[in-house]
Amino acid sequence: MKKYFYNWLTVMMIATLCAGFTSCDDDDEPTSTSKIYGTWEERYSTDGDVEVTTFEFKKNGTGLRTYRVETSSGIGITADPVNFTYTYTEDGTISLKFENDGTLYTGTCSITGSSMILRYGGTYYALVKIK
Repeated sequence: MKKYFYNWLTVMMIATLCAGFTSCDDDDEPTSTSKIYGTWEERYSTDGDVEVTTFEFKKNGTGLRTYRVETSSGIGITADPVNFTYTYTEDGTISLKFENDGTLYTGTCSITGSSMILRYGGTYYALVKIK
């Protein structure tokens, strides 16, 4: 009887350990969709002026797009910032809905290191992560 009890106890302990090890997972690893989070900027030079478009992607699926022109004379012209919501999937599909016009754009987003190529609605951005 004693031997039966120890065998049963050993089997139960092994089963518990197996269940414990297989259920443990590191949830802190970044997913491929998390690489979009942060602030991204494109700088485009035209006739001495620099046009700067910035996209800020927040973890909660919202964001902010800003646009400004830095003129060669030192004067900065800034357009009103536009809030948006977005979804981004691992296959690179992105959907953006801007609050100013309510239009939903679907496009592609390719991220390599600190560079992003963002395409939607006939618009193309080559962005660099700044934050």
